[in-house]
Amino acid sequence: MVFRAHPKGEVDLGSHAFDQSWLSRKIEKRLEIHSHMSKKEAQAFLKEDFNVTPPEKMVYGALRLARERLVGSEKE
Repeated sequence: MVFRAHPKGEVDLGSHAFDQSWLSRKIEKRLEIHSHMSKKEAQAFLKEDFNVTPPEKMVYGALRLARERLVGSEKE
C-alpha cells in the first residue's frame, strides 16, 4: 500500500484503505463492551483509534451490520 503525505501532515491512505465490512468488524469489538453505541460515538471511536473519518452513511451501515452479527450470535 502506498501512503501519500497530506498537506496538513495527515496521511492519505487512498480509497481502498477501509470499507464497510472492515469498519463493522472494528465497531463490533467495541460493541461487545459498549452495547448502546451511537453513530456519533462510533465515528469518534474510529477517528480516535484508527485515524479514519468515513462518511456517515458508511458508519451507519457498519454499525447496523455489527449489531446484527452480535444479536445473531446472542440468539444462538
